[in-house]
This record gives sequence, structure tokens and C-alpha cells, in this order.
Amino acid sequence: MPYRTALEVKHLDRPGRHSVGENLHLLIKKSGKRTWVVRLIINGRRRDLGLGRQDEVSLSEARNRAREAIVMARQGLLPSTTQKAAPTPPEITPSIPQKTFRLYADEWIATQTPGWKNAKHAAQWTSTLEAYAYPVIGDLGLDEITTEHVEAILKPIWSTKQVTASRVQQRIERILSAAITLGYRKGDNPARWMGHLSNLLHKPRKGNKTHFRRLPYQELPGFIERLQGYDCLAALALEFCILTASRTSEVLQAKRSEINGDLWQIPAERMKAGKPHEVPLPARCLVLIERASARDPESEYLFSARAKPLSTMAMLQHIQRMGDPTTVHGFRSSFRDWVSDCTEYHPEIAEAALAHTISDKTIAAYKRNTALDKRRALMREWEYYCLSVKR
Repeated sequence: MPYRTALEVKHLDRPGRHSVGENLHLLIKKSGKRTWVVRLIINGRRRDLGLGRQDEVSLSEARNRAREAIVMARQGLLPSTTQKAAPTPPEITPSIPQKTFRLYADEWIATQTPGWKNAKHAAQWTSTLEAYAYPVIGDLGLDEITTEHVEAILKPIWSTKQVTASRVQQRIERILSAAITLGYRKGDNPARWMGHLSNLLHKPRKGNKTHFRRLPYQELPGFIERLQGYDCLAALALEFCILTASRTSEVLQAKRSEINGDLWQIPAERMKAGKPHEVPLPARCLVLIERASARDPESEYLFSARAKPLSTMAMLQHIQRMGDPTTVHGFRSSFRDWVSDCTEYHPEIAEAALAHTISDKTIAAYKRNTALDKRRALMREWEYYCLSVKR
């Protein structure tokens, strides 16, 4: 972990380079000379710049100088200083330009995106790295990242946000592994779990699955009545999502070309299981589609503004404005509970309506052959229940 306080820096005595944060290092030579050095990237090339001797420049002043130098370097300028620029460490191969973790991560994500089943994965990778990794290692060179840096990222969230922390660890590990393969970094991967971080962090707990907050189905008709009191696109999309028991991404990316009469035909590439899915649409859903289309007539999407689909947070934010402690995904659980408690439909019909994968071949065949007609009847009953307050 980078040294942050003046007292910690004062007690450093081992020759070498010591990170003190913000791309600033204390360089201690064998002779005992102690110099401030800032790591810069200027026009894609790495440069170490001296900022003065420690006995002449305080830690706070060195940090100020480092910040000013970084700003200039990002503009392609070489900051002026009374010190000579420190030479590039010999272990870095001169023929391979050094990259910061942020720059290389963005490039790596861009190369991987075409192969990912869901385009939103790229946004998820970027958002988690921006939230947790970039503040610590974003501006560090790939060769500068140490186990201490990775620990500084993971420890604050390892016990409280374990699913997120595990994903951050895996993503940093993959990016650094690729950097090592291409020669941008030498040595071990400091984010490696097996035989490395597994010795420093406790093993992720099993069964720590996130359960989406759901609204009890008994309260759903009242919620729908309040929802229909809002005249906005998010409310239309949310009601459609509830009545079809669909996922957020399926609804927000839905296109008008996918509607065939009272059937919504979702292509395989937009489904979690990677298989095409058909959703019988009750009458209210057709009304919602018509109202949404009137708001944006030229769009290819069902729910859009200026030909662009709603943001991924639009429906959740609308729920929060309504003051309800639930999530969009939680309505799928409400639907599943209602089917079990209030209907005589076979459980596999409910699973088919939710587009859940069924592994048993016999049951899967049954679902293919008979489920659509039964699901059409099921979704009509679900609509009747959801709108029951107004009857």
C-alpha cells in the first residue's frame, strides 16, 4: 500500500523506489540521497521527473508539484524542474511503450467487447474499474502495480461487497495477465487469486448470492394503480416489464420489429440463456406499446426518447421516486410467488414464462410443445390480477 503520511515517509530507509501515492515516489539511493520523483506519461511515453531532494521539498509540496506536472503531461507538455529527469528503470524494455493501467484496460475491454454475448458487459467492466481500481492504480504504469496496490483496492470492500470485490479482483487479474502476455509488464500477476491473494484475503463465502428485493404480490395491484398515475416513459416501460415478467435489459432493448401480433419474439443474442424467447402479450401491453410509440414515432425501440432506448437505471429510479423498497428484477419473484400461491399452473410453465433454463430433456420437450398456449393464458390471468384494483 502506498505510504501516505509524512511520518511513514520519514521512516523509510530501504534503498529503492517507494510509492507515496498520486504517481509520486521517494527515490532512495544506496548513498542515502533521497529524491522526489513523479511518474508521467507524455505523448504515450513514460517519463520519470525529479521534483527535488526530500530535505529541501516537503511531502505536501512534492505532491503539489506532482499534480501540476501530471496536468501538464496530459497536455503533452514536459514540465520544467530544477532536477534532471530520472532514467527509465532498466527492467522495462525500451522497445515496448509503457501504458497506464487505465489506458490499457480501456483498450483491452474494447478488444473483448465484440466477443461478449451482452454489450452491457463492457459498461459493467468499465464502471467497476472506475469505481474501485482506477482511483488507486489508474494512473500507474502496468509494471508499477504491486500486491499492496491490489490489496488497497479490495480490502475495503472484500467483506461488505464480496460479489463486487470478487469481480473487481478477477477483472484486474485478467487485464494484467494480458499485459504480461504482450510484454507490457514483467514478473508475476499481483492480482492472481490462486496461491497469491488467497493467502492474504479470506475465501469468498458460498451462498452469498444477492437476492433482489421484491414487492409481495398481494401489494402489486395497488402498486400498478399508483404507477398508472404517472405520465412518463419510465412508467410505461415499468408496467410493461411487470406484466410480461421480463428482465430490464429485455424490455429496454426491445424493438418494434420484434412484435408479431400479440407475441413478442426476442432473439437469442438478447436473452440471458442465449436462446430465442417468445412472450405472449396481454391486451394492456399492446396499449402500452402504442402509447410509447406515439412519444417517439420514428424510433426502432419500444420505449425510447429521441430514438434512443431508456437508460438502464430509468425504471429503478422511477420505483425509488415512488418510495417503494423493491427492484425491477424483484417483480419477477413477485410473479413466481403469485403463480405458486394463486394458480394451478405447472411450475415449469412459470419457469418457461421467466425464460429460465430447464435442464431435464423430458421437461424441456414438454415446455417446447405445450408451453406457449398455456403461457398465453397464464399472462392474461397475471394481467387480470395486476389490474384488479380498477375492477
